[in-house]
Amino acid sequence: MKAWLKRVLSGRHSIQQRLPLLICLLLLSIIISFSYISYIGVKKLALKTSRERLLALSDQLSSMFAQSVQTNITTTRTAANQASIREYVLTKETGYQLQAQDILQKLRLDSTWVLTELLDKDHQVLLFSSRDSILSDTKFKPVLSSLTFPDSAGIGKLYLLKDSMYYPIVAPVRENKQTVGYLVRWRRVSTSAKTLEQFSQLMGTKAKLYFGNNDGSLWTDMLKPVPYERFNGRIMEIHEYSGLEGKMLAMTKPIINSPWLVTVEFPKKLVLETANRFLQWTVLIGLILIVIGILLARRISRNITVPLKNLTAAASSIAAGNYLAKVEVNRSDEIGKLARAFNAMTSKVSKAKNELEEKVIEMAEVNEQLRNLSAYLQNVREDERMHIAREMHDELGQLLTGFKMDAAWLKSKLSEAENPAVKE
Repeated sequence: MKAWLKRVLSGRHSIQQRLPLLICLLLLSIIISFSYISYIGVKKLALKTSRERLLALSDQLSSMFAQSVQTNITTTRTAANQASIREYVLTKETGYQLQAQDILQKLRLDSTWVLTELLDKDHQVLLFSSRDSILSDTKFKPVLSSLTFPDSAGIGKLYLLKDSMYYPIVAPVRENKQTVGYLVRWRRVSTSAKTLEQFSQLMGTKAKLYFGNNDGSLWTDMLKPVPYERFNGRIMEIHEYSGLEGKMLAMTKPIINSPWLVTVEFPKKLVLETANRFLQWTVLIGLILIVIGILLARRISRNITVPLKNLTAAASSIAAGNYLAKVEVNRSDEIGKLARAFNAMTSKVSKAKNELEEKVIEMAEVNEQLRNLSAYLQNVREDERMHIAREMHDELGQLLTGFKMDAAWLKSKLSEAENPAVKE
């Protein structure tokens, strides 16, 4: 990538090729940076909102369950404090048995309350009221040995008996501040899938609800037992774990006045669905902007490079000797100014070339005239030489001939007696 970018930035490619690439790279960098920063911000905001909502839901559900627990404990404590219950535990008289049995029957408010038991202080069953022929000694008696009997009314942990889950509410029966027996109510954990679906829709974001024992012995989704390991024992803090639906955000809180915990969880992918949708839209818009940027970059590149190509072609023509090349000017930006300057330079170069050619022609004519003048002068000199030579030959010959004739005449006039030197 670095080598490719270096080649693009180098001068190996034309400006028309490099300019769109550089604009697109710049636009792509801006879009990626903006998309990433925006996505991180939206993602953090979505997680923060979901965490606040998860905390609020867990608080509300914990309070709701706590109120329900407290109501059931109060009802059980009130029943345990009735005189007929206390007198029957103390006396075992038949007169109080019917009244106590009636109270036990009324404590099974609906079908989820499967059994109500009245125990003595040694935890032996004195009376019970059940539905569907549920007998305390066949199903719940094994649990009594591990059941905690508090000094004040309280709720027990969840128990899995065969295929159903139950929890007890225990209230002591007191006489003169002494515990003489116990009233135990057993309730089945029961709800329908439709009710849970409606409750999940009410919570939103496909939230799921779980509750169970704080010692981790049993957890349920209100329909069936679920493994406790998924919650990692974290309480009072928002934690994340991998579930069947991927990453999950969960919050576990204790339910006051009970040995239970309640957990609310959200699928993280649904929490981040808005952020992911925002990222998808951002990517889509970014791609559209990149396409638009490529088209605009190509147009801008052509708008810039076509005049430069024309200038380059005109310069090449001038270099080849065509000084009449011109560049069409139809813009007022820097390239237009450059084109006008180029045309002005071309005009000056063409004018200078013409003037130089005229001067060369003039110089050639002058040289021709000089050559003609030189030849004329040479001819004149030759003619003058011949004239002088001819005049010298003719005149000197005449003189010499005259001298010769005069000497011959003088010689003929001299006598024989003259001095020889004179004759010589």
